[in-house]
Amino acid sequence: MILKYRSHAFGVETIQAHYNANRQLRERLMSMRYYSTVLRAVNPTSKKKVRIESIELLFENGAIWLKRYFRLLIEMLTPMSLP
Repeated sequence: MILKYRSHAFGVETIQAHYNANRQLRERLMSMRYYSTVLRAVNPTSKKKVRIESIELLFENGAIWLKRYFRLLIEMLTPMSLP
């Protein structure tokens, strides 16, 4: 995803096993000599529901893209249409 969209920054949640994924991703990008994306380790301190609610506006504005298999998260972030 980093190479496909050439993002300037990429956040990786570093909770438990995800810390290792962050390290592996960093090593892989370095071995490919790809330095234009800043990897940011994100260690959340709030509850998951609060974190999801905080990104709703970014999702609605198109600043955050999600793959389709994140159906539950997309449903949570998509505002309900009123009749």
